[in-house]
Amino acid sequence: MTTARYQVRSVLTDPDGKLTDYWQVVDTHLDDDVVASYHDCESADNQAQRLNEQDVDQK
Repeated sequence: MTTARYQVRSVLTDPDGKLTDYWQVVDTHLDDDVVASYHDCESADNQAQRLNEQDVDQK
C-alpha cells in the first residue's frame, strides 16, 4: 500500500490539546511543507484528495 503524497494534519494550539484550531494539507514528498490551511477538516480533505488525484494523473 502506498501512502498518499498530500495528507491532512490537525494543528493544536490549545494548551490542553483538545481543540483543533486549523487543518493543514502537507506535501509528504517535500518534508511536510504546508500547501494550504483550512478551518474545517472537510475542506482540507477535499483539497488533499484533489492534489493526490492530480499527482496520480501526472505519473
